[in-house]
Amino acid sequence: MTFPSRKAIGSGKAAARGKAAGGTVDCSGWSDVLERYRRMRGDDADRVWAANAAGELRGRWHVSDDRVRRALEEQCGLLQEFLDESDEGSGGGRSLDELLGSPRDWAAERVEEWRESGIDAFSYDRPKSMREVMVTAMRASAPVYAVFWLMLVVGGWSSMAGFSMMWRNVLVPSPAIPGDSHTLWSGDGLFPLRDLFMPFVIVLAMGLVQTTYRRVLRGVSHTLAVLSVIALAVAVGLAGAMASEWLLPPMRVNAAWLLWMAAMWAVAGYVVGWLWKEPLPKTMASESSPFVDDATWIRDVGRLLRERGDITDGTARRICEEAKDFSSQTGLRLAAEFGTPAEYAHRFRETSVRARREMIGTIVTMVMLTVIMGAALVLIVRGEWEGSLVPVVVQGVFYVIAAVATADSISGYRHASRLMSDGKRKRGIGRMAS
Repeated sequence: MTFPSRKAIGSGKAAARGKAAGGTVDCSGWSDVLERYRRMRGDDADRVWAANAAGELRGRWHVSDDRVRRALEEQCGLLQEFLDESDEGSGGGRSLDELLGSPRDWAAERVEEWRESGIDAFSYDRPKSMREVMVTAMRASAPVYAVFWLMLVVGGWSSMAGFSMMWRNVLVPSPAIPGDSHTLWSGDGLFPLRDLFMPFVIVLAMGLVQTTYRRVLRGVSHTLAVLSVIALAVAVGLAGAMASEWLLPPMRVNAAWLLWMAAMWAVAGYVVGWLWKEPLPKTMASESSPFVDDATWIRDVGRLLRERGDITDGTARRICEEAKDFSSQTGLRLAAEFGTPAEYAHRFRETSVRARREMIGTIVTMVMLTVIMGAALVLIVRGEWEGSLVPVVVQGVFYVIAAVATADSISGYRHASRLMSDGKRKRGIGRMAS
């Protein structure tokens, strides 16, 4: 039998028409859609393919949830029609990778079609509110305290005197013990009182850095966003260190304090989240309105371009300046000529800029962890290491995770670069043909 091309059964044009025609979509979950893929041929691999395709659209391309769902449903319908009309009825035993391409390539083709059609199918991450940052930090710091507690228990096992002493130290908080501060590295089963709030401060600082970066990136530029988060990280680190030094005496506490701190932050996160209501989101109506004035249109396009993360500051400025020049020369309204700010900003093809930024960030993190891990290993080899080796093992786990993330970011950058090259080649062929 003759199989149609991938585009014949993988086209997302019908899905694009459905979006353009309007209508609402239930995006409460994708499990039912994924199950439809499995039932088509009774193959779990088809469900896995659909799940990976959804992950590519949502995670890599920032496609909105409802658009992901509709794209999967449309593709499922087209595929079912093809299977019903084929001789074997099951695609000749071919996998979806062979029929439609890999999930990554299939998702890239759908995104390209939406951009060419001017369909605003994207939903990039917005900065979190202060309430969300604070509540998330409280809830997320609870498991961090639990990990520190476990490290302290394992590291200080040898210093505990008997089974009863062990349980009393790990479950019942004892009065603080005067003395010089030690850390997890000492292996004495005690934790410095001055560092008792350190896990929460670190998690909170990570949330503040992330939301600050997104706010400054969206409102000003990527360069200023990077400088802002560096300054914020240094300021929070210095402020936390000085505050703990001035406010808390040099004393130590047993492991049970960390366990109770984990419970306290977990409860506090839910209580504060219940009492502190989420503020009403600022309206973004102008970004999707066809009736905005040119000044608002240019402002929103600039914000949306920077928010994407794959458009450089210079490119965003150039696009806005060209639109402004067009408006002044022709006298036409930009919204009437090019569509809403969101439609226009999301029409530009994906570049490798965001992937390159992510790759650089993971590489820098990997270098820092390598230096820390290398210093610890040198001390161990020389016999100069004092205390428990548990923290070194934990660092090793984080090192492996960072290595995997670095490899994935490099792969993502290479894939983004390949897509850019393929797009340029196709556009060149199209111009030659015309």
